[in-house]
Amino acid sequence: SLYRGNCRPIRFEPPMLDFHEQPVGMPKMEKVYLHNPSSEETITLVSISATTSHFHASFFQNRKILPGGNTSFDVVFLARVVGNVENTLFINTSNHGVFTYQVFGVGVPNPYRLRPFLGARVPVNSSFSPIINIHNPHSEPLQVVEMYSSG
Repeated sequence: SLYRGNCRPIRFEPPMLDFHEQPVGMPKMEKVYLHNPSSEETITLVSISATTSHFHASFFQNRKILPGGNTSFDVVFLARVVGNVENTLFINTSNHGVFTYQVFGVGVPNPYRLRPFLGARVPVNSSFSPIINIHNPHSEPLQVVEMYSSG
């Protein structure tokens, strides 16, 4: 259970989230459960946020956690650099303050030797056409069936 000032407790399962090693540019998703151990009070969830681009959280399956109830949300780790990454997710509630949740991961080299394109500045009405080289670490041919971008 976590306490924040005068806030009521809330329990996270798992208590913290460690994605361990994950190749740069290859997302991994895990589910986190929030349990309301109170027998009387409902917890109303308002928002969830992180302060890094390595971790992304979905919205809660249910905004209200009834007494003794639970809800869940997904966290995606998308390593953008090689090395240790950690961050805190902030879970804002309407009447119980802010709860924090720790997330960790380690970016390792991408087996396809792909690198993320970060910070590219593209003027309006122009295109960005970088050359993408893909290494095939397998003995079988590799077929690229889809590519997409975000941001």
